[in-house]
Amino acid sequence: MDKIGDVIDFFEKSDNLSLIWRPHPLIESTLRNMYSELIPIYIKLVERCKKTENCIFDDTDDMHTAMAWSDAFMGKYGSMIELYRVTTKPTIMLEIGEKTNFESDGIYDEEGLKANVSKGQVIREKDYGLGNLIDFSMKYQRDEVEYDINQMDGKKIYDFAIKAAKMKMN
Repeated sequence: MDKIGDVIDFFEKSDNLSLIWRPHPLIESTLRNMYSELIPIYIKLVERCKKTENCIFDDTDDMHTAMAWSDAFMGKYGSMIELYRVTTKPTIMLEIGEKTNFESDGIYDEEGLKANVSKGQVIREKDYGLGNLIDFSMKYQRDEVEYDINQMDGKKIYDFAIKAAKMKMN
């Protein structure tokens, strides 16, 4: 919960960034059943996000719209990272339980990061610092002609990922 709070803190102070927060659909029921003491903290975080002008709390069944409209993904490892990698947008894996460094010192290999993103590789927060990765994500531009995104592209991404997974299993 600390990491989520840190991220919301950062976005509350950033007037040129927006956050789409899509918690796992089972997070609330999991917390209620296994960590009921965390429910009040989770509910406060949800309310903070909903009250923050540049934070969108997305608990809809449609993950594809958020994937299509977002510029980057930040989260822990899971199925969303695997789906998001094929978007060729920055896909950042957060280090849960570690203190987040939101400062950007501008010292990172931008061309190397671009190459990794274009290959669908996951970028780890611990390797660059979240501040540098947010800075990179803000500057990262894809060829808009090649990657003209509309709301249905999320569904195409999902279908592609499922097809690729099935091919890998065969």
